Amino acid sequence: MEYVFPPDFIFGTSTAAAQIETAHNHDWQGIVSTDGHVFNRTTDHEQRLKEDAELIASLAPYYRMGPMWSKLQQAPLAELNPHAVNEYKKFLDDLQSRGVKIMMVLHHFTNPIWFAKRGGWEDEKNIYLWIDFVNKTVDAFGSYVSYWNTFNEPNVYASYGWITGLFPPFKKNPVKVVRVVKNLGKAHNLAYDSIKEKFPHQPVGISHNSVVFTAENILGWFPAQLSDYWFMEWIPRHFEKIDFFGMSYYARLSYDPLPITYIDSPEKIKKLGRPHDDMWESTTPRGCAPASIGIGRNIKNRLSLLKMGFAINRICCGKKPLKTTL
Repeated sequence: MEYVFPPDFIFGTSTAAAQIETAHNHDWQGIVSTDGHVFNRTTDHEQRLKEDAELIASLAPYYRMGPMWSKLQQAPLAELNPHAVNEYKKFLDDLQSRGVKIMMVLHHFTNPIWFAKRGGWEDEKNIYLWIDFVNKTVDAFGSYVSYWNTFNEPNVYASYGWITGLFPPFKKNPVKVVRVVKNLGKAHNLAYDSIKEKFPHQPVGISHNSVVFTAENILGWFPAQLSDYWFMEWIPRHFEKIDFFGMSYYARLSYDPLPITYIDSPEKIKKLGRPHDDMWESTTPRGCAPASIGIGRNIKNRLSLLKMGFAINRICCGKKPLKTTL
């Protein structure tokens, strides 16, 4: 069977600054992961700009990226670092010369240490500090951009930072997480207006992570339902001003009543015989359908699939590698 994509379907690749650039004074720097890796040096992207631009252009005509806030703005309300600006511009010029169009992400999990020390997203008074960064970033790079993505997966960022305590600031506080979500939503709406004032024809949107939440037994029913409501409905509704709603899709998450992931409960996933990657239970591209229905319940704007992927050395089913074609 041959699958034909519609003519306006946009193919692209995606990275995050913190994932490919050496850490620079942000709140993830120095963190030790569960496998013992220290978050500092990544893939040396800043030393491979030309090589990476060539690789990106060879894969797809669009590229979703974001600059590192902590490297560009090294103090509250400071002007952007001219060296960092020039490096990003050289990279963007190279991509542009190769015909690659840009979706720029303005926040992808990490914050400057100076922002975190002021209370970060828990304090509504700090919103204007990020908006200042947004305005200066839009002025510096707006001419290169085709699409804007304000926040990457704020439902993951808030949930992992203030419910599970797995992301900075490593808290488990249901009161503060509500405040954080509301502040992120307010910041997004302000950023939308600011970008539209300067570049009215450039679409501005949000991206949320989407998960298929399921229960393995009666005990898992309530936590699965609660997670689905919180993650797929309550958080997304705070991001009101959007030209598109981006969906990132990675996994199916079951409860029994605890969440079953390959990181925390690998034997359970193996016993169930479920396909998995190195983090969680993985699904086929067909899983996009229930995920998009779930996250699209309250979304009236255009729904776009921004990312689909796996956390892998390999994808497995039982003891055998699972060959997956996207």
